Amino acid sequence: MTKQRTNKRPKSYYIKSAHKKGKYAEQELDAGMKGFIITCNYNEFKCRQDAYQLLNEYADEMYGPAVQGFVKGICCFDDDEEDFDLALKKEVSSLKERKQFRFQALKTNANNVLFIKADIENPCELAHYILSDLQETKKLKSRAILRLLPVSGTCKAYDEKLEQLADKIVAPHFEFSCKTYMYVIKIRINTTMKSKTIMGILDRIIRRNEDLNHRANMDNPELVILVEVIRNVCCMSVIKDFKKFRKYNLHSIVEVLEDKKEEKEESKGNGETGENKDSGEKEKNKDSGEKDYSGNGKPEEIKTEKAEQDECEGLQEAEEQKEPTTEKKMEDVNTIKEEAVDVVGEPNLETNASN
Repeated sequence: MTKQRTNKRPKSYYIKSAHKKGKYAEQELDAGMKGFIITCNYNEFKCRQDAYQLLNEYADEMYGPAVQGFVKGICCFDDDEEDFDLALKKEVSSLKERKQFRFQALKTNANNVLFIKADIENPCELAHYILSDLQETKKLKSRAILRLLPVSGTCKAYDEKLEQLADKIVAPHFEFSCKTYMYVIKIRINTTMKSKTIMGILDRIIRRNEDLNHRANMDNPELVILVEVIRNVCCMSVIKDFKKFRKYNLHSIVEVLEDKKEEKEESKGNGETGENKDSGEKEKNKDSGEKDYSGNGKPEEIKTEKAEQDECEGLQEAEEQKEPTTEKKMEDVNTIKEEAVDVVGEPNLETNASN
């Protein structure tokens, strides 16, 4: 028989531990955040590294170098303190505290989708600056990153919370002037939220002011309202130049520019080859004695010696290939009859007469 456990923990201990946040709970996507949604193709580790490098490079250009700090403040050791035990405890606690960076990758629990939290005021400006620079320089700085979508705010995926977030982010863009807009909604790992409900909430907010006639435009809108639902979190932003930057895809911007270059080079090459061909034909015509007619009128038929010889030879061949005459046909028939008689033999007239 096994001994029963005497030091069993009470039920209240497990209830308290269930409500506590885990060690890495802050690294998950949650409400009240700003940042970027980044998509990739089966290489999230490389995508994360490229995203840190790309965002830090352009953020330093726009906002200056980042100053790293701690979440709860820095604690240091003072020589003047009498109680060394307290000083050591403070120093150990400061070492355990996590550093706060400008950009930090968070878990989304969705395949090939990363969220990078950003401690900046407007992620849309930074994303627009990055894409415009890539379009001008025509250089692809990351092969792992596919799309770079800015997020101005996040909330829990409920109708009330979504409406409150839309009041802060979407409403200020449609208060003063008429604008064209378009919705881009994507729902991942969520079955309760539907695109129709999201569009209904956004329509109510956009059309509050009846004097302004805002219109939807799917071809070339001025503003695009981006809504991404990942599990139980809703991400929202309002972005510009969505069609110009090829849906904020880094690869498509560079590929389109390269295709245009190739087409121009091909057209130039075809033009040069065509000119060379025309000049070669003109030289040949001069050597043979023919004239080159470039006008709209019909050119006169000019026959050279070679052309006349070719025509005579063609007529002779045609006459030889004509059908045989009647005399030749009769000769052929007679020869066939003679051959048949030789094979069968001449008939015996004496035998026939006696009979």
